[in-house]
Amino acid sequence: MLFKILFYIFALITIYSAIRVVSAKNTMTSVLHLVLIFVMVSCCWLLLQAEFLALSLIIIYCGAVMVFFLFAVMMLDIPHDLLKEGFVRYLPIAVLVAIIFIAEILIVILGGDSFIANQFALEGGVESIRAGTELTNAQELGVLLYTNYIYAFEATALILLVAMIAAIALTRRIGPLRRKDVSVSWAIKADPTKRVRMVKMDSAVLAPAPVKEESEDAVTEEEEK
Repeated sequence: MLFKILFYIFALITIYSAIRVVSAKNTMTSVLHLVLIFVMVSCCWLLLQAEFLALSLIIIYCGAVMVFFLFAVMMLDIPHDLLKEGFVRYLPIAVLVAIIFIAEILIVILGGDSFIANQFALEGGVESIRAGTELTNAQELGVLLYTNYIYAFEATALILLVAMIAAIALTRRIGPLRRKDVSVSWAIKADPTKRVRMVKMDSAVLAPAPVKEESEDAVTEEEEK
């Protein structure tokens, strides 16, 4: 019962964060909600006793990739008006990709014994990983990825490549480059007196601080002591 309650809590927070990643107007807000998604998914992996995946998601994505995302977002400082340009133009493509993604999920859940479902479904469910006593969690994961689910693994690599190209295309500066050709002869004929103004200022010498002279009475008292 506790397992189901925790799973639904983590799942609801993940869905809410995913919606905020897409709908947030501020880029920093989207990135922070993406970090929250990774943390919640890691909690779900821990519930499934997949500690290696959970720690990898925290260390690699939250610790390295998301720091890079934050650094890139702060350095680029893309205006919001530029982000809104072309939204309607690319909306049909986004809807098509969403339909394909939903269709893949439904094939995995409801596909049964079809070829596509077998390539993405876990044989024996989660218990097949839990039952592996001779192999560790990471070794069992590697065996499953490179044997039974090699097509899904290669498809994931292709999706990551497409995402990398899309990120480069989105952050590329759009518009003419600010380039100014300078003639060599024009640069040589330039008058330096009109470019730099020389100002001569008298140096100011600071007077030394006055030294307090000790009275003769104080000196005699010190000598007596």
